[in-house]
Amino acid sequence: MVRSGARAARAQFRQSFIFRFADHLAKAGAIDQGNGDAT
Repeated sequence: MVRSGARAARAQFRQSFIFRFADHLAKAGAIDQGNGDAT
């Protein structure tokens, strides 16, 4: 039971990390596009 709980926690952490990383890339891409449009 402890092992399955750790596995679920690890999977949840990985999903949240990927989501946060994708959100960061999306914001960085929006900033880059904004600078490109400005210039």
